Amino acid sequence: MVAESTWTSVSTQEPNAELHKLLTAWLATIERYTTSFQDNPWWYNERAILSTLAGAAWTLDGWVALEEFTTSKRMRTLSPGVDHGDKLRNGRCDLYVRSPEISFAFEAKQANQPIGARADGYSYIALAKQAAWHDAGDLQAHEANCRFAATFVVPTIPLKEVCPEGGKLGDVCEAKVKSYLEPWLESIGCIGDGSADRDFAFIFPRIGNADYCNKGRHYPGVVLLLEQRLRATRRSAA
Repeated sequence: MVAESTWTSVSTQEPNAELHKLLTAWLATIERYTTSFQDNPWWYNERAILSTLAGAAWTLDGWVALEEFTTSKRMRTLSPGVDHGDKLRNGRCDLYVRSPEISFAFEAKQANQPIGARADGYSYIALAKQAAWHDAGDLQAHEANCRFAATFVVPTIPLKEVCPEGGKLGDVCEAKVKSYLEPWLESIGCIGDGSADRDFAFIFPRIGNADYCNKGRHYPGVVLLLEQRLRATRRSAA
């Protein structure tokens, strides 16, 4: 925990200073947004939250980023009897980031994951991770030095489960929010044993902030889970 009840963490699986810089800058970008408005960037959609990662890259000296650019991707399904040449198709890469030292390509998905007394805490994460992993596998090997499946996870909790004793619906108890976040984060490998062996970052700004409530649910923050794809399609030689 850090000041003002904001909870943040960054982990990189291997000594990857550039990835750690990017994830740390991402947390700062999220915090900058949430301290500027009574709003957050994680309860909109994938494009909105992905833009914060791109924005984080631009805050770093010498870094650049490009979103939603056209590129060639692997052809997943081939039609019988049809010559597909090098078996590539036109597609888009969600995000390209380059530092002076290394480049990253990301395919991203967002999962709005219910947590709480009656939720499994993982079903939507699993679907989003699988989709991001498949999309990252369609990127060619030369797209970047590192290719990542990026899953932005937004936990949501029923307001009635985080309402303080004697409070009204819409009030949020910081302690109750933490009591749901801690076991859930451990279950997805972001705290506790094994968390050091994963690439991720998370931020929960000002835990218990009632501004992050909508349609009967509380949206306390966002987790970014990264999985690196080490193999991808190479363009065949002419």
